[in-house]
Amino acid sequence: MENDLNPIELKLTGAGWADIDLLLSSGSFRINSVSYLTDVLGDLVRIGLALQNKGTYIRWVLEHEPGETRVIFTRRDENTYNLAILEFSDTFDKKSDEEGRVVFEGFASTSQLLECIYSNATRILNRYGEEGYAKQWSTFDFPVENYKTLKAALRP
Repeated sequence: MENDLNPIELKLTGAGWADIDLLLSSGSFRINSVSYLTDVLGDLVRIGLALQNKGTYIRWVLEHEPGETRVIFTRRDENTYNLAILEFSDTFDKKSDEEGRVVFEGFASTSQLLECIYSNATRILNRYGEEGYAKQWSTFDFPVENYKTLKAALRP
């Protein structure tokens, strides 16, 4: 993979809605219509912290209305994570990850994932500000403290 690839791009598409584009080793995939039922940005920043701490199995749950998508990050080696995108038919599905339908798989470097998570949060903060993000996303605030922690880890 090239160093300038952005493996995850989060786009707020309207009040309480987002799309997520993934660009991984195997190609690209879009997760459409993620709902405000999900703390989409807060969870993404927490994933960045888990990646920074070398987590081995990290789950990003994205709710739709109806349905659920899970992005599973599995540590492949010191510098790489495998990502699997699983779909479920129900919102807030209680099924195990193994019961999900795999719709896309690939991998990305840890450094690319961390940089793009940080840049997504920074871009959204710069565009909306904390108050504007809260209005745009409605049920969750901008993840200020976790963002600062991630920033400190990446920009010492």
